[in-house]
Amino acid sequence: MARSNKEGFKVISGEGKDKLSAREKLLSLIVLGVFAFILIQLASHWISSWLHISRVQLEVAEEANIDFVESGHGIITRHEKVVSSPRSGYVLGKVSEGERVPVKGEVVKLLPDYPKHELEEEAEEIQTWWQYLYDIIKGWISDEEGTEIDENGNGKEELDDTDEMDIGEYISLYAPRSGIISYHIDGWEETVFPGHPYELLDEPVNWEREEGLRQKDYLREGEVAFKIVDNSEWFYTMELDAEKGRAMRDQENVEITFSFSPELEVEAELVDMEQGEEENRFFITYRITRQLPGFSRYRWVDADIYYKSYRGVEVTPDAVIEHEGEEGVFLEERGVAVFSPVKVIYEGENSSLVEGIAPQSMVVSRPEAVEEGQKIR
Repeated sequence: MARSNKEGFKVISGEGKDKLSAREKLLSLIVLGVFAFILIQLASHWISSWLHISRVQLEVAEEANIDFVESGHGIITRHEKVVSSPRSGYVLGKVSEGERVPVKGEVVKLLPDYPKHELEEEAEEIQTWWQYLYDIIKGWISDEEGTEIDENGNGKEELDDTDEMDIGEYISLYAPRSGIISYHIDGWEETVFPGHPYELLDEPVNWEREEGLRQKDYLREGEVAFKIVDNSEWFYTMELDAEKGRAMRDQENVEITFSFSPELEVEAELVDMEQGEEENRFFITYRITRQLPGFSRYRWVDADIYYKSYRGVEVTPDAVIEHEGEEGVFLEERGVAVFSPVKVIYEGENSSLVEGIAPQSMVVSRPEAVEEGQKIR
């Protein structure tokens, strides 16, 4: 029914919206509650899975090497034989440094520096023979046939230039035994025997000829011309502190790199170790049977000794556990935790090396958070 207000507008009365009954309200609340419950469950499961996976912490196992290295300064000893120059003279030729020669192989050619009286005797002998030949020839030919006459009617002698005369032949110096040739002489040859010269570790090397021997160099009579080095074996000796000495004394075989050939590693065998008079000093000697370029030139050298090396698959130490009486790790395989036995070959503070699993395996770094067969992804 319409009614008028004071402004003259009519208001038409309607029926309005029916109010919900109590039952309908209850049903609506139940539906909303169920929907909210489902959402909460889904979110809770997702959050729980995310938190669980974050607790599990998977890591990729990589291949790794762990080396224990001792660096130091030591002395090389070798079987060496020196050959001295029998006379003073100049080097005409020589084999190359580091070249191997056979027994009785020619090593150095030397032009003797003859004493003055020998040169005079040689020249006088040549003069006598020339005069004798000249007198014979003079009787065979006439003055008109080419003999040059001086102002007194005597024939002129035409001797060769003395500088071009061959007044003596060179001397060859030979190798008394086979081996590697070296011209770097330090004065310890044949006095420092191979092995372990620990008393010399405090002695400096006073080189007699550190730069080697060059062509046209002058050698004095009795001076060492070269040395022959046995390349079948040589030795390296160095000093260690007590802690390193105890760590290395049980390692019979090591690998060494030397400062004169840092790109090459050689295997070496422990042949001697002694403790010095002072308790904190150890002396150690290794035997090497491989020739390195330049090894015959040096006496004191720096070296890195790799005395212990481990190779395996790297995992965190906490990943390794004992499970049903076996040592191993949990791996993630198709989203499930699977226990895999391993053998620990090295355990350090921050990493361990194991055998028994493949590189690139997904390892559970927090195994306390999972169980065998549990879904972790």
